[in-house]
Amino acid sequence: MELFHALRRVEGMFQMKNPPVRLLPFFILTENSDLATEYEYRHEGVNDYITAPVNIPELIRRVLFFVE
Repeated sequence: MELFHALRRVEGMFQMKNPPVRLLPFFILTENSDLATEYEYRHEGVNDYITAPVNIPELIRRVLFFVE
């Protein structure tokens, strides 16, 4: 649950009036594949939730999706 508190603090930074900061994607990289946890993170504003083992080409594709 500590990570949810950290997400809320980061969310405060995204609410800043600095548009480039607000447009940054936010990813979670974890070993936890629990679907309920993923939904909680997405509800908190996470753009993508990636579980281990990480497929590097897939990770690059997902990052580029949000950056381009």
